[in-house]
Amino acid sequence: MTKWTLFLMAAACLALPACPDDRGRRGGGGGGGGGWDDDDAADAMDDDDAMDDDDPEPAVVCISEFLAVNEGAYADVEDEVGGPDAFDDWIELHNAGGTTIDIGGWFLTDNYEDVVFQGWDPTHPDLFELPGSVPLPPGGFVVVWADGEPDDGPLHADFKLSGGGGENLGLFDATGATVDEFIYNAQTADISEGRASCDATWQLLDPPTPGE
Repeated sequence: MTKWTLFLMAAACLALPACPDDRGRRGGGGGGGGGWDDDDAADAMDDDDAMDDDDPEPAVVCISEFLAVNEGAYADVEDEVGGPDAFDDWIELHNAGGTTIDIGGWFLTDNYEDVVFQGWDPTHPDLFELPGSVPLPPGGFVVVWADGEPDDGPLHADFKLSGGGGENLGLFDATGATVDEFIYNAQTADISEGRASCDATWQLLDPPTPGE
C-alpha cells in the first residue's frame, strides 16, 4: 500500500461522521475522539434518576384520628378546669410526607360545610387558628384538644366535638384552601376513628392511639 493510498484513506475517515475506530461514536474528529454512545446516555439517565430519588417527598397533612367521646381514654394534662385527670375531645393531625411543614396559621373546624358555604373568612366563629409555630416533621403527629378551653394552651381549640350526633371536621391551610375534611357520625365512648395514613381507610380504634 502506497503512502498516497494511506493519505486518501485518512482523508476519507476525517470526512465521515464516524471513523471505524470510533466504534459507533459521533463527532469523533478522527482517531476515536469523544462523542456519546448508548452506554453514556444510559449512565446519564441513571444519574438523573438517582438525583430525583434524593429529592424529599413534599409534606402531606391530614386529619388522622379523633375522639369525640373521651371518658377515660386519654387525659388532658394541661386542663386547668378539670385538673390533670380531665378527659377532653381531641383531633390528631399527621404529616405522611417527607418534608417538615409548619402548620401554624392553619385552621380547624367542626363545622366545615358551613364555613365553606359562607365563603372563606378567617374570622368565622367556627374556625380555630393554630397559633404561632407548629412544626410537623415527616411521619409526625400533632394532637389538638377540642375542649373549648383555648386558655389552656396553644393547641386547645375553642370548640368541642359532638359525640352524639356527629359533625363535619375540616382542616384549612393559611390561605383558606381545604387540606382535609371528614364527616363522622355518633361515636362510642373511648373508641376513636382513625387511619394509618392520609390515603388509608378510616376505621374504629380501640384503644385510641393519639400521637402514634
